[in-house]
Amino acid sequence: NRLIIAGSRPKGSAIDTKGDHRIAMAFSILGSVVGETIINDAECVSKTFPQFWDILKSIGSEVEIDGE
Repeated sequence: NRLIIAGSRPKGSAIDTKGDHRIAMAFSILGSVVGETIINDAECVSKTFPQFWDILKSIGSEVEIDGE
């Protein structure tokens, strides 16, 4: 089985993680490629990977966290 998705070039968006750290991390990687992406409830990644945002910054991604 396979899935083929045809569509336009992705662009940044606002993502509601609903507290799911996996969604926050996955879309932050995508956002670093497609453009400005707003991830709501971004602190949920601290459940499993508290250093995630610092590491993402250290490899060259532009990360801005509200309140910092």
